[in-house]
Amino acid sequence: MNVDEDEDELYSSTQKQNPTPKKSTRISLRRVNQLSSAKITALTTTLKRLKKQEPTTKSVVFSQFTSFLDLLAPALTRANIQWLRFDGSMAQKERAKVLNEFSNRPKFTILLLSLRAGGVGLNLTCAKRVYMMDPWWSFAVEAQAIDRVHRMGQTEEVEVKRFIVEGSIEEKMLKVQERKKFIASSLGMMSDEEKKMQRIEDIKELLS
Repeated sequence: MNVDEDEDELYSSTQKQNPTPKKSTRISLRRVNQLSSAKITALTTTLKRLKKQEPTTKSVVFSQFTSFLDLLAPALTRANIQWLRFDGSMAQKERAKVLNEFSNRPKFTILLLSLRAGGVGLNLTCAKRVYMMDPWWSFAVEAQAIDRVHRMGQTEEVEVKRFIVEGSIEEKMLKVQERKKFIASSLGMMSDEEKKMQRIEDIKELLS
């Protein structure tokens, strides 16, 4: 989607969870006062297109901020997109009802899910699209949430998209994520002092 070539950009990186090459797409957006507004516009456009092309495909939208989900819900309603919501404030009975409706009722194709709530023992294999609306400090938290969709019992290819505002602190957070993944793979080779220095470098990266 190319809205305005000369304005600030928000882009989504797309990753398919089956062993297929990673691809990235860029989405140009008009300048807006709040980054959340740009993301809502981009996501709503993406979901409307998906609804037209694949009306039965179910999607899970993750955000670490329930306040962002509060803004997103009415935008989806205005776009005539049926949605459900699952977050940590809900009672157990209500959570079970939401999960049952999302799995079994075709009209509900979108589940809005807080990142933390999405990392705990859920089975969302009825979905095959995942949208990450903001990066988390640790990729492990995101990976755990994504695994709710891409887990044993999933028979479809799962596509994951991350919406990141270009030139914002979110890009720096992605760099920190990549560094942490590398460190995690080589922890046995690092001294305590080296780990401490790496944490300091992470903070410097975000503040620069």
